[in-house]
Amino acid sequence: MKRAILWCRHFKEIVAEAGCKRINLEAESQLLFFTGLLKVENRQFRPAMEDFIKSRAILGQLLEIVGAIEKVHLQEKLEQIDNNIRFCRYQLNEYAGDRKS
Repeated sequence: MKRAILWCRHFKEIVAEAGCKRINLEAESQLLFFTGLLKVENRQFRPAMEDFIKSRAILGQLLEIVGAIEKVHLQEKLEQIDNNIRFCRYQLNEYAGDRKS
């Protein structure tokens, strides 16, 4: 996972130099998504959820500027992010419940 994050960072830097807004947004969203996954692996659920929420917001911006075919792909990504957000919320609620017991 750390290697994927490293490559996402490199890709984001390259795209930033090219100046394409759409691809830059995609790269930022992807980096946040993979960073969130790494945080889930490390059981850092609140920071992971924050990264997923930011990634989702960026994809929401992308939905406004892409074509119909790309929207289908982005909707799939949004579903994946939503599942991860739900998982983080569940884990946070479980942890909070354990602390009360």
